[in-house]
Amino acid sequence: FKMAFPAGNVTNEEELDKFFDEEIERELKRETDFMFVNVVRNYVVEKAALAMPEEFLKRWLYVINEGKFSREEIEKDFAAFLKMFTWNYLQKHFITEGELKVSQEEAKAEAMSFAQMQFAQYGMPAAPADMLENFAKQIMDNKEQLQKIYEKLFEEKVVEYIRGKVKVTEKAISADDFAKLAQELA
Repeated sequence: FKMAFPAGNVTNEEELDKFFDEEIERELKRETDFMFVNVVRNYVVEKAALAMPEEFLKRWLYVINEGKFSREEIEKDFAAFLKMFTWNYLQKHFITEGELKVSQEEAKAEAMSFAQMQFAQYGMPAAPADMLENFAKQIMDNKEQLQKIYEKLFEEKVVEYIRGKVKVTEKAISADDFAKLAQELA
Protein backbone atom coordinates (compact mmCIF):
# COMPACT_ATOMS: atom_id res chain seq x y z
CA PHE A 1 0.00 0.00 0.00
CA LYS A 2 2.90 2.34 0.78
CA MET A 3 4.26 2.09 -2.77
CA ALA A 4 0.89 2.76 -4.43
CA PHE A 5 -0.22 5.41 -1.92
CA PRO A 6 2.87 7.19 -0.59
CA ALA A 7 0.72 9.88 1.07
CA GLY A 8 -0.48 7.18 3.49
CA ASN A 9 -4.18 7.75 2.84
CA VAL A 10 -4.71 4.04 1.97
CA THR A 11 -3.21 1.45 4.29
CA ASN A 12 -5.57 -1.54 4.10
CA GLU A 13 -8.16 -3.24 1.88
CA GLU A 14 -11.12 -1.43 3.44
CA GLU A 15 -9.54 1.96 2.73
CA LEU A 16 -8.65 0.77 -0.78
CA ASP A 17 -12.29 -0.17 -1.45
CA LYS A 18 -13.38 3.22 -0.12
CA PHE A 19 -10.75 4.95 -2.27
CA PHE A 20 -11.96 3.19 -5.43
CA ASP A 21 -15.61 3.88 -4.60
CA GLU A 22 -14.83 7.59 -4.20
CA GLU A 23 -12.79 7.67 -7.43
CA ILE A 24 -15.55 5.93 -9.39
CA GLU A 25 -18.16 8.27 -7.93
CA ARG A 26 -16.01 11.30 -8.80
CA GLU A 27 -15.50 10.06 -12.37
CA LEU A 28 -19.19 9.30 -12.87
CA LYS A 29 -20.10 12.75 -11.56
CA ARG A 30 -17.63 14.31 -13.99
CA GLU A 31 -19.14 12.33 -16.87
CA THR A 32 -22.74 13.14 -15.93
CA ASP A 33 -21.86 16.82 -15.49
CA PHE A 34 -20.26 16.79 -18.94
CA MET A 35 -23.35 15.15 -20.40
CA PHE A 36 -25.62 17.63 -18.62
CA VAL A 37 -23.68 20.52 -20.19
CA ASN A 38 -24.19 18.94 -23.62
CA VAL A 39 -27.90 18.44 -22.97
CA VAL A 40 -28.30 22.04 -21.79
CA ARG A 41 -26.29 23.38 -24.72
CA ASN A 42 -28.30 21.39 -27.28
CA TYR A 43 -31.63 22.26 -25.66
CA VAL A 44 -30.94 25.99 -25.32
CA VAL A 45 -29.58 26.33 -28.86
CA GLU A 46 -32.55 24.41 -30.27
CA LYS A 47 -35.15 26.33 -28.24
CA ALA A 48 -33.61 29.72 -29.03
CA ALA A 49 -33.86 28.95 -32.75
CA LEU A 50 -31.86 32.07 -33.60
CA ALA A 51 -31.67 33.01 -37.25
CA MET A 52 -28.00 33.52 -37.99
CA PRO A 53 -26.60 35.08 -41.18
CA GLU A 54 -25.14 31.79 -42.41
CA GLU A 55 -23.72 32.94 -45.74
CA PHE A 56 -22.06 35.91 -44.07
CA LEU A 57 -20.59 33.67 -41.35
CA LYS A 58 -19.23 31.24 -43.95
CA ARG A 59 -17.51 34.09 -45.82
CA TRP A 60 -16.26 35.52 -42.53
CA LEU A 61 -14.79 32.13 -41.52
CA TYR A 62 -13.03 31.86 -44.86
CA VAL A 63 -11.57 35.38 -44.61
CA ILE A 64 -10.43 35.26 -40.96
CA ASN A 65 -8.76 31.89 -41.50
CA GLU A 66 -6.87 33.38 -44.46
CA GLY A 67 -7.64 30.45 -46.72
CA LYS A 68 -6.39 27.79 -44.27
CA PHE A 69 -9.71 26.06 -44.82
CA SER A 70 -11.35 25.62 -48.18
CA ARG A 71 -14.95 26.71 -48.65
CA GLU A 72 -15.84 23.00 -48.88
CA GLU A 73 -14.22 22.29 -45.49
CA ILE A 74 -16.06 25.22 -43.95
CA GLU A 75 -19.32 24.00 -45.47
CA LYS A 76 -18.73 20.48 -44.12
CA ASP A 77 -18.09 21.64 -40.54
CA PHE A 78 -20.44 24.61 -40.57
CA ALA A 79 -23.31 23.01 -38.63
CA ALA A 80 -21.01 22.27 -35.66
CA PHE A 81 -19.50 25.76 -35.87
CA LEU A 82 -22.93 27.39 -35.99
CA LYS A 83 -24.08 25.43 -32.96
CA MET A 84 -21.04 26.55 -30.92
CA PHE A 85 -21.29 30.11 -32.24
CA THR A 86 -24.96 30.25 -31.20
CA TRP A 87 -24.15 28.73 -27.79
CA ASN A 88 -21.41 31.34 -27.22
CA TYR A 89 -23.83 34.10 -28.18
CA LEU A 90 -26.48 32.74 -25.81
CA GLN A 91 -23.94 32.34 -23.00
CA LYS A 92 -23.19 36.06 -23.22
CA HIS A 93 -26.92 36.71 -22.82
CA PHE A 94 -27.11 34.53 -19.69
CA ILE A 95 -23.90 36.03 -18.27
CA THR A 96 -25.45 39.50 -18.59
CA GLU A 97 -28.92 38.45 -17.43
CA GLY A 98 -27.60 36.58 -14.39
CA GLU A 99 -24.81 39.09 -13.73
CA LEU A 100 -22.41 36.16 -13.66
CA LYS A 101 -18.78 36.82 -12.86
CA VAL A 102 -15.61 34.79 -12.55
CA SER A 103 -13.08 36.04 -10.03
CA GLN A 104 -9.33 35.81 -10.36
CA GLU A 105 -9.37 33.53 -7.30
CA GLU A 106 -11.73 31.13 -9.10
CA ALA A 107 -9.46 31.16 -12.15
CA LYS A 108 -6.43 30.48 -9.95
CA ALA A 109 -8.23 27.61 -8.20
CA GLU A 110 -9.08 26.13 -11.62
CA ALA A 111 -5.45 26.51 -12.73
CA MET A 112 -4.34 24.77 -9.51
CA SER A 113 -6.83 21.96 -10.14
CA PHE A 114 -5.57 21.59 -13.70
CA ALA A 115 -1.96 21.58 -12.47
CA GLN A 116 -2.82 18.90 -9.90
CA MET A 117 -4.47 16.74 -12.59
CA GLN A 118 -1.42 17.13 -14.84
CA PHE A 119 0.96 16.04 -12.09
CA ALA A 120 -1.30 13.11 -11.15
CA GLN A 121 -1.47 12.05 -14.79
CA TYR A 122 2.31 11.80 -14.84
CA GLY A 123 2.59 9.80 -11.64
CA MET A 124 2.73 12.54 -8.99
CA PRO A 125 -0.69 12.46 -7.30
CA ALA A 126 0.65 14.40 -4.30
CA ALA A 127 2.85 17.04 -5.93
CA PRO A 128 4.39 19.58 -3.53
CA ALA A 129 2.39 22.78 -3.10
CA ASP A 130 5.17 25.00 -4.45
CA MET A 131 5.35 22.95 -7.67
CA LEU A 132 1.58 23.23 -8.09
CA GLU A 133 1.71 26.99 -7.44
CA ASN A 134 4.50 27.48 -9.99
CA PHE A 135 2.74 25.41 -12.64
CA ALA A 136 -0.57 27.19 -11.99
CA LYS A 137 1.22 30.53 -12.35
CA GLN A 138 2.67 29.41 -15.70
CA ILE A 139 -0.83 28.43 -16.83
CA MET A 140 -2.25 31.79 -15.79
CA ASP A 141 0.61 33.67 -17.47
CA ASN A 142 -0.30 32.00 -20.78
CA LYS A 143 -3.07 34.16 -22.29
CA GLU A 144 -4.56 31.30 -24.33
CA GLN A 145 -4.75 28.94 -21.38
CA LEU A 146 -6.10 31.67 -19.12
CA GLN A 147 -8.80 32.46 -21.71
CA LYS A 148 -9.76 28.75 -21.79
CA ILE A 149 -10.00 28.70 -18.00
CA TYR A 150 -12.30 31.72 -17.97
CA GLU A 151 -14.43 30.26 -20.78
CA LYS A 152 -14.76 26.97 -18.88
CA LEU A 153 -15.70 28.70 -15.63
CA PHE A 154 -18.21 30.99 -17.34
CA GLU A 155 -19.79 28.00 -19.09
CA GLU A 156 -20.09 26.20 -15.74
CA LYS A 157 -21.75 29.27 -14.23
CA VAL A 158 -24.12 29.64 -17.18
CA VAL A 159 -25.12 25.97 -16.92
CA GLU A 160 -25.69 26.32 -13.16
CA TYR A 161 -27.72 29.49 -13.81
CA ILE A 162 -29.86 27.62 -16.32
CA ARG A 163 -30.12 24.62 -13.96
CA GLY A 164 -31.66 26.99 -11.42
CA LYS A 165 -34.30 28.05 -13.95
CA VAL A 166 -35.41 24.60 -15.13
CA LYS A 167 -36.73 21.47 -13.48
CA VAL A 168 -34.06 18.78 -13.59
CA THR A 169 -35.24 15.20 -13.20
CA GLU A 170 -32.54 12.72 -12.29
CA LYS A 171 -32.93 9.25 -13.70
CA ALA A 172 -30.89 6.13 -12.92
CA ILE A 173 -29.75 4.30 -16.06
CA SER A 174 -27.36 1.47 -16.83
CA ALA A 175 -23.79 2.11 -17.93
CA ASP A 176 -24.66 0.84 -21.43
CA ASP A 177 -27.64 3.20 -21.73
CA PHE A 178 -25.47 6.05 -20.46
CA ALA A 179 -22.85 5.28 -23.12
CA LYS A 180 -25.54 5.19 -25.84
CA LEU A 181 -26.98 8.49 -24.67
CA ALA A 182 -23.54 10.08 -24.56
CA GLN A 183 -22.89 8.87 -28.10
CA GLU A 184 -26.19 10.36 -29.33
CA LEU A 185 -25.36 13.72 -27.76
CA ALA A 186 -21.83 13.88 -29.14
